[in-house]
Amino acid sequence: MRYEEEDVTSVTAVQIDDLVIRYGDRTVLSHVSLRIPTGQWTVVLGANGAGKSSLLAAIVGIGPGSRAVTFPLPTTEAKRRSTFIAFVPQKPELPPGMSVAEYVLLGRTAHLGWLRSESKSDRASAAAAMTRLSVAPFADRLLSELSGGEAQRVVLARALCQDAQILVLDEPTTSLDVGRQMAVLELVRELAHTEGLTVVSALHDLTSAARYGDHFVLLGDGGVVAQGSADDIMQPSVLSRHFGATMHRIEGPDGLPVLVPIGSNLGQVAEPGSPTTRAAEKVAIDTNG
Repeated sequence: MRYEEEDVTSVTAVQIDDLVIRYGDRTVLSHVSLRIPTGQWTVVLGANGAGKSSLLAAIVGIGPGSRAVTFPLPTTEAKRRSTFIAFVPQKPELPPGMSVAEYVLLGRTAHLGWLRSESKSDRASAAAAMTRLSVAPFADRLLSELSGGEAQRVVLARALCQDAQILVLDEPTTSLDVGRQMAVLELVRELAHTEGLTVVSALHDLTSAARYGDHFVLLGDGGVVAQGSADDIMQPSVLSRHFGATMHRIEGPDGLPVLVPIGSNLGQVAEPGSPTTRAAEKVAIDTNG
């Protein structure tokens, strides 16, 4: 899916033009151009090493290639990225001597002037974010005392506390159990759809991506190999070519898609009637009853 040039300022939150990312002699991404739509959840997909984290780092402004990224929305003019972009990395730094409440309150730092301390409004924003992510009950605990799942929710609470227009998430549910994963993903989707927040994330789980995302970017071979809606991208014929496994898409009990991997195919899509396809069909029958 591509957007016409005259529509950029009205529909695009992040504009990327001819992005090139290199680490030494290795080129990770080459000549990438993208338009990330406003108020939607854009999911970045790709096999390991495809450049997902590198792309997100460029958007945030902490990695090579960030000069190729601009923000056409009028409300972002003359602002530092740290004021309108919140970032949740795969492995966030968590100071061991800091409490949960103190850490979440750091989300307000980008909005404070020199020598200013947090106001009652800033503290209220932190409290609201902690309540929303269900971490308020252990606000006084030290970060070093948290489990992996608890720490992940605290990091998300700090991002929400920032009141950013763009939320960038690099594998946001890695350390969470299934219930917490769904709760976080549903919250992120709600923020995008009801509050106009633009979300850009990398997700490994293809079913979660298909069920929660709005717009999809598939990376491979050093660039963008496909982009568009779930109907365009989250299809076995597209995904099987780039993940090295035959994928089968079925409908879950709630009517939303479930993507099932059926063995390695070394990038080849299984033909109708093949053993791999018959196995996928059996999974579909068993799953749907």
